[in-house]
Amino acid sequence: MPKFYEIHDSLLESIEQDGERVSIRLRAVRAETKKGQSQSNYLRQEIRLVLDGAQLTVDSPQLPSWLLEGSFRCEASDADPADCGPEGTIPVSLDSATGIELVLSGLYEGSGEFVTIGVQAKSLTIERLGDPQSLQYTRASI
Repeated sequence: MPKFYEIHDSLLESIEQDGERVSIRLRAVRAETKKGQSQSNYLRQEIRLVLDGAQLTVDSPQLPSWLLEGSFRCEASDADPADCGPEGTIPVSLDSATGIELVLSGLYEGSGEFVTIGVQAKSLTIERLGDPQSLQYTRASI
């Protein structure tokens, strides 16, 4: 059963930069697809992406809160190949990876401006900050 984080429809909680370390906190949409089913079960899970040796670019002084699209690529990772979902998603089983290219794009709610964030990094680790929960209980409004 593939389990992966989708970037679209995830919520960007924060981005922090300390030298060449970038920390991105997301309320990520987690998809789980059972074998033989065309529909996925969607959950939300709080995660932190910690990127070392990172270069961060943002095309606006504002940050988006709701991510509409983006992609994740890496040269090597410890993820279970069974968790590799559609191109650009992040496998749930991934704990660390190297040669990272991450793009997050979405809307800044204050103005409706479309903002793109890019990160290139030498390595990435993922911290899971909570258990996956039903989407209905973890919406941004709660």
